[in-house]
Amino acid sequence: MTKEEQFRAILNRYIAGKATEQEIAFLESSYQSWGDLDRSAYSPEFLDQTKALLWAGLSARLQLEEIKPAPVIQMRARQSLGTRIAIAAAIASIIFSVTLFYYKQKTSTNQPVKIAYQNDIAPGKNGATLTLSSGKKIYLSDFQDGTIASESGVSITKDSIGQLIYTINRNTSSGKGVNTLETSKGEQSQVRLPDGSTVYLNAASSLSYPANFTEHPYRKVKLSGEAYFEVAKDKAHPFIVQTKGQQVQVLGTHFNINAYPDETAIKTTLLEGSVSVTLLSASGNRKGITAGEPVTSKSKIILKPGQQSILAQTEQLNISQVDAQAEVAWKNGEFVFERENIKSIMRKISRWYNVEIIYEGDVEKKALWGSISRYSNVKNVLEMLSVTGAVAFEIRDQTIIVKPAIK
Repeated sequence: MTKEEQFRAILNRYIAGKATEQEIAFLESSYQSWGDLDRSAYSPEFLDQTKALLWAGLSARLQLEEIKPAPVIQMRARQSLGTRIAIAAAIASIIFSVTLFYYKQKTSTNQPVKIAYQNDIAPGKNGATLTLSSGKKIYLSDFQDGTIASESGVSITKDSIGQLIYTINRNTSSGKGVNTLETSKGEQSQVRLPDGSTVYLNAASSLSYPANFTEHPYRKVKLSGEAYFEVAKDKAHPFIVQTKGQQVQVLGTHFNINAYPDETAIKTTLLEGSVSVTLLSASGNRKGITAGEPVTSKSKIILKPGQQSILAQTEQLNISQVDAQAEVAWKNGEFVFERENIKSIMRKISRWYNVEIIYEGDVEKKALWGSISRYSNVKNVLEMLSVTGAVAFEIRDQTIIVKPAIK
């Protein structure tokens, strides 16, 4: 048996939870002395795969399980996924990190993980299109730091990290127009609104907002896609986020809304403070809601930190207890999957890498947990998903083909 075959056998037993203390010590030693490893005894593909697994931290595990219906209300205590990710990051202080967790169903990875690809694809980057109330479009990637527009007493600048900043000129008339910030696939952006609130915009999303809030009783914005909000406190002017089917109202807090048109539900996750979520009909009127048990109000519910409202296609609003940090991991540069099927995962990859996804065969029977850096090329991300043994991939230009793994 060659050194690579021996190393692979130990890795397989470790992933399956069957490694001995001596084998775990060997892996820990390999992690500590990776730079001194004799690479002539191993294939490049094996080294790439093994490096990612070891650097993810030896407390990590891989999990696969059959998808089963999950209860809507999940109030039980559990270890924070964000905490587990932080531990792995501390063990492996690197840019590219992968966290894989071990579950009930063991899988075999006796064969090297290989992605059939004609080309690799780089991750998304900061960028967006700003449409002013006049209709003028500004492509942010065309501008360096500094002022990019002035309109009706409002100055719009771009700072060194690409954030848009709105500043009101008190000596001129206030602008009343609506601006729209829109990201394409493969882009993300952030904006500091005139009231001081900061919004992080995920890929394939748009945010419409007044260029100046001072002449409005509410600070109202409209969202399509996903955004993380850090709302400045202003009790006299509630902050309202409207999406298709619902509106969220706050006085000042941090929360995330996922309202992509191609997702099966709109999810609002609260990190701190409190928010009220109101269900709207197609015509904008309030509708009845449910939250596991009947709630007192017929028009809205109040979320507490760590809770998530879920507005499904049934037009019912439900509440679930979640790991809030995992829900906003995208803002911090990670994909985090908590019991997600491969199609849900690939929708995220499609938006961030600006790729088309094609499915061949049945790939919906498994649920995956784990985290992967958003700043690695797509080939590395797909390799980590392939470790599960559930799926295989091909990359052809800007298309990723997903199919069942060959057993």
